Order: sequence, then C-alpha cells, then structure tokens
Amino acid sequence: LENGYIAVQADPNDGRGKRVSLSAEGRRARDRAVAKLGRGLDGVAEILSAQEVEQTLAVLRKLRIWFDERRRVAASGIPNRQHE
Repeated sequence: LENGYIAVQADPNDGRGKRVSLSAEGRRARDRAVAKLGRGLDGVAEILSAQEVEQTLAVLRKLRIWFDERRRVAASGIPNRQHE
C-alpha cells in the first residue's frame, strides 16, 4: 500500500470485505518486471521443448495451488489434517 502498487476498495457486495487490485502504478511495475523476466528466459527454447515447457508449467501450477492452500490454512488457524 505504501508504494502505491495496490488499490483497496470496499466490496459493494459485502460491507465487511475489501477488493484488492493492482493500481495503475502497480500494473506498470508488473509490466516492467515481466519484461525483465522475459529477457532472462530468452534461451529456454534452446534447452526445453514446447512439451517440456507445458509439463513444467503444469507442475508449477500444482505447486502454486498447494502453497496457496497451505497459506490459507495457516491464516485460518485451523489445522488441516489432509496435509499432515
């Protein structure tokens, strides 16, 4: 919030909730970061096939979902026996 990258607004459908999104400055910062990352990945096509990239992305998505769920459970304070 302090850097102006995030915009927080009241949720019109739920008075208790907030809607969080990137501000215009946040979108510009994201675009700059993605552009830099893209330049860093230029040589990937030389070592990975399109199929390998797709497989890697699928694994990374699964990991992201797993980490998101772990964070959600930790934030709730309720133990999740499924992950033990």
